[in-house]
Amino acid sequence: MTDFLDGDEPREGHNQPPPSDALERAADLVANANRWRHERPEIADAEQAGAAQTFVDQLRKVRDDLDADQKTEIEPFDAIIFTIKLRYKDPRALVQLALDGMLQLTTAWLDKVKARKNREADDRRAAAEEAQRKATTLASFAKAEGTVEADLAAKRATEEAERLRKAAAKPVERPHVKGDYSSKAMGLRQFWHAEITNETDALRSYAKHPKIREAALIAVKRQANLDARTEKDASKAPKGVAFIATEKAI
Repeated sequence: MTDFLDGDEPREGHNQPPPSDALERAADLVANANRWRHERPEIADAEQAGAAQTFVDQLRKVRDDLDADQKTEIEPFDAIIFTIKLRYKDPRALVQLALDGMLQLTTAWLDKVKARKNREADDRRAAAEEAQRKATTLASFAKAEGTVEADLAAKRATEEAERLRKAAAKPVERPHVKGDYSSKAMGLRQFWHAEITNETDALRSYAKHPKIREAALIAVKRQANLDARTEKDASKAPKGVAFIATEKAI
């Protein structure tokens, strides 16, 4: 009879081991797996194949026991975490709703302030344009009349037009609000996002993007694997994909 390596034969009571020894058994079996790799790189006969199957059964059993023991140890903590999250769930949701409402109110106010400042900026630009037209007209009159008074009027109009031009050129101040007890002011912040207006065009636009290609290939590979397991026929593979059958011990 062919000799067995340590762990080849199941020990007494191995079907129902106490959960506490799964880690110890796992370490023993891994050590034995290393011996298999060094001492039996290939299976030489049917008896060794049987021993290998027994060892496989032991590895599967200890793997399942490890999963069960881990779950048993984690469950109490999961219950504690769930209880904590449950205690905070509604208060956080209520606070978030209150926060969203106040941000909406503040945004509406800041929008009004922004619209007013934009109207004022438009008025300044219109006044500057009108002043420039007046200065140009008075400069023409002064040239035609040839009087000192006309020159002075044109000069004053040009100065006023320049003053209004500079005022109109100033950037519009961004609206903000700051409470007496707030540490910093709050203003409007610009956020950008995208919307798909045409699926075909959008896919074509991003078809060569590395991240899109990677994600698409992952999705295609996942679906192709499902189709291969469903069809079980190499001839049913679509273009660019091969359905391949392999065999392994289970």
